[in-house]
Amino acid sequence: MQSSSIEINTYTSLNPKQLNEISLFKKENPGMRNATRTFEEIQTHGDKYCSDADIKKWILATKNDQIVGIIAVFQRTITFQNTDVLLGGIGKVRVAVNQRKQGIASKMMKAAMQELDTQKAEVAYLCTNLDSFLAEWYGNYGFVPLAKPYTYLGLSGKKYTETDGMIAPITSQKIYEMILTSSEILNLGTGNW
Repeated sequence: MQSSSIEINTYTSLNPKQLNEISLFKKENPGMRNATRTFEEIQTHGDKYCSDADIKKWILATKNDQIVGIIAVFQRTITFQNTDVLLGGIGKVRVAVNQRKQGIASKMMKAAMQELDTQKAEVAYLCTNLDSFLAEWYGNYGFVPLAKPYTYLGLSGKKYTETDGMIAPITSQKIYEMILTSSEILNLGTGNW
């Protein structure tokens, strides 16, 4: 029997059926960072990652019309050193447990990086476990550790400071280098990706 191929599709918005499928997919396929969370961790996560309004594109990988991978492509304008920066982002990266290590995430990342370029994002940001294989993996797409703290506000207004950020140049090497070399903390605005 021939196995079905993986399809990578990009969507500007998702219909209720797709959103429900993504919700079920995320419940059935734990992410790399947290297999399970306590109630308090779920609440904190919701406060921190409250940026769904910044999603500009969804990258979905499907096999036999079933979701086997997702990535959200984000975008917002921030200010850094009195300069408006069109910040792109990668988030919600997940591949079905039984489909990992087959190149699906790589195919989705290539599509996501193309979307960031199409949207003319100047710099891309993501957060990940820098002590895992993920830092090197994201490095394949031009991301480097921010190497300094970054801040953002949660939905509640609480200020968070984290150190797990990575950035990549998209359309502006100058702004990318300015962010990397400046001692100024990168402030993402409201919500993390």
